[in-house]
Amino acid sequence: MLDSLLKLAVSTARDVGRLLLNEFTSGPVGKGRVAPIDTAVERLICDTLLSETPHFGFLGEETGAVAGDGIHTWVVDPQDGTSYYLRGARGPAVSIALLRHRIPVLGVVFAYAAPDHNGDLIAWAEGRPIIRNNRVVRQPALTPYLENDHIVLTSPAANIAPQAAADVVSPARYVVLPSIAYRLALVAVGDANATLSVAPLNSWDIAAGHALLRAVGATLLDQNGEEVTYDVDGRRKLTACFGGSETTAAALSTRRIQGRTLREKSAPYVELRPGITITDSGVLSRAQGCMMGHLCADAILTDKATSEPHHVQDNPAQPLPGQLRVHSELGLTLARVLVDYENYHLPRVREMYKGWLRSSPIRRPESIVGALTKQHVVSPPNHHTQRRYSDPILRCAPLGVFGALLASKHIQQLAQLDASLTNTLSEVQDVSAAFVATLAFVIRTGEQPGTVLEFAQDQLNDKRLGMQPSRGGHDQTAAYHAFNEALHQLRNTSSLRDASTQAHENTKKTGAEPIVTATLFGATYGRDAIPKTWQRLVLSCRPQRGAAYPRPARYWAVDTLALTERLLLAGKNAQLPMCDTETKDAINRIVEN
Repeated sequence: MLDSLLKLAVSTARDVGRLLLNEFTSGPVGKGRVAPIDTAVERLICDTLLSETPHFGFLGEETGAVAGDGIHTWVVDPQDGTSYYLRGARGPAVSIALLRHRIPVLGVVFAYAAPDHNGDLIAWAEGRPIIRNNRVVRQPALTPYLENDHIVLTSPAANIAPQAAADVVSPARYVVLPSIAYRLALVAVGDANATLSVAPLNSWDIAAGHALLRAVGATLLDQNGEEVTYDVDGRRKLTACFGGSETTAAALSTRRIQGRTLREKSAPYVELRPGITITDSGVLSRAQGCMMGHLCADAILTDKATSEPHHVQDNPAQPLPGQLRVHSELGLTLARVLVDYENYHLPRVREMYKGWLRSSPIRRPESIVGALTKQHVVSPPNHHTQRRYSDPILRCAPLGVFGALLASKHIQQLAQLDASLTNTLSEVQDVSAAFVATLAFVIRTGEQPGTVLEFAQDQLNDKRLGMQPSRGGHDQTAAYHAFNEALHQLRNTSSLRDASTQAHENTKKTGAEPIVTATLFGATYGRDAIPKTWQRLVLSCRPQRGAAYPRPARYWAVDTLALTERLLLAGKNAQLPMCDTETKDAINRIVEN
């Protein structure tokens, strides 16, 4: 019987999810925590389920209870995370559970707009494996205790007091998501090690996720550290819950935020805006793959390959796992300016790069310091030295995303302009422009690697970069070698891990090759091409009190997925003729030259 009931619940969740997605896309209607569509879709769920199981009971958040046989009860939240839905966030979910003798024996959680418009549906019925988007999920290994690379999922409210939240989940780190139902489901499929909620809850919030935890031998504890149970009609009120392995959930249940916590001033986290989204899931996945490849490679592969010819790191203290380094912090800085201004604003970009220099970064590469502080006004830059620096191509991924829905010539001009801030050589600026144009092309079109390679080579040839050793008769620039190696890897493998390793082994020139390769692979194959372990480390890294290199929150990549979507939207809406005067003048000089 459970097989047919699972199919019924999955079909119902998908139908309802489509209705919610339509309104999410056009613009959510409601205020505060109330959306009229929730009541409408709950009635649809109730009618659909009870038409097939008329003797079952039903309990919903919006419409209340329907008495049944006292054995089986459907417990439903038509949309867990309504307040975040109204704010335009991805992650709210349809939650459908079946209790039998007060025990969750079936659970379906459908995050209809996460991570994109394809949604994420996770389902299980007792005696069956968990199914995720029509595929069987291999049972994850439960972790008996938390370690420093483990992930605890929390509500976005944790961003109000990140240090207090970090202390609660220590030694693990946390990632925020709107729906407790979806967070529990993600623990069950191994995307996180545990989750918690310290807000008031009801059974409809947790029952489906609880069922999914049961599927893998995990547990759900209440505020007292006791296993969650349900009344005969399916009701249960909680003030907190903790999900994960038995020992992990128990450890979290003993922790509380101590003392008064203060809201962080002007936290820079980017959020989506209601009704303003990217509906093309392929474009969004490739854009996020581009950004995550860029950030993850610099944060994780930098230990293996430095991206500057002269690595100056005398301090034995190490950055946190997943902590951004020089080029990824500058890339993140550029992305934030593009989103804030919905355009490239040269004075602001320059000032933010200088602000980065003043922020005590992990390293201050001589090429960037010299350019941004204008030290070369007294001592002109050595062109041979500048040829060995590849810093512009290592921070330009956001321009590739921004330019995906923008005219190609405009985004190349902006790439040259941004590169000129730290490198005066036209060859380096042109390589950066060709790379950005290639990223924008593949994000926009989703073309296969062969076509991407042809496009990239055309870009290099147009700038006379791929037709001879160099314009001056010397070896090609480090930036050119990095881009060329990335193209070579794209031609020969589809595995980013293999490509990044091989890129470094093949060259060992500047360390830029793995970063450029990961950026290109992410743009070509999408976010799933970036190893999930890399993504989790970067998206959960908050270098604050106690870190060897604490950093201001604007250099944390915790909001990268939303930031990337806003980057696409900014490029789509950008009006380059409306740039500030300094930016327009600088672009005109590039065109003239």
